[in-house]
Amino acid sequence: MAFKDVDPESGEVVFVGSKMEMALLTFTKELGWVDFRRMRDHADIMQMIPFSNDQKSMGVAVQKEGGKRYRVFFKGATKILLKKCTRHVVITPPPQGKKVGSDMGQDEEQDEAIEMKEIDLLVEENISRTIIFYANQTLWTIALCYRDFESWPSSASIFSATRSSHSLQTWTQRNAM
Repeated sequence: MAFKDVDPESGEVVFVGSKMEMALLTFTKELGWVDFRRMRDHADIMQMIPFSNDQKSMGVAVQKEGGKRYRVFFKGATKILLKKCTRHVVITPPPQGKKVGSDMGQDEEQDEAIEMKEIDLLVEENISRTIIFYANQTLWTIALCYRDFESWPSSASIFSATRSSHSLQTWTQRNAM
């Protein structure tokens, strides 16, 4: 868990909490994404999926705008979640003055604007090399993934052993293990 606070010495807004959560919030801030509180307040959370030691991940299921589809977000061990993904999100900074998620209520348009590519052998090897690179520096990576469902709870296993239509975004934890 992490939250915003004000540094009493500098007066700057800072994130306080677990190192991983602070790194994720810093990541979203650096990319110009909409404030996490606004996103959380707007989300129609259907289910929290607690951390699984077997899957090394946790998640949350949310109802998308219009109530016709559901999206489950996961965060966890990159090596494990990578095996479940078929595509990855290409992260690019938003256009000047535009925040990702600022047009809440327009999920479908935002989905179409997200650039995705297939995870082929080259991409998978690159991600594996990146994991090793950071592990050699006593740093670790986490994956952020999502999968869409027509209904929730879904009859499909969210932790199936084979790859599915999950999408992957990796983020490197900047703090030592």
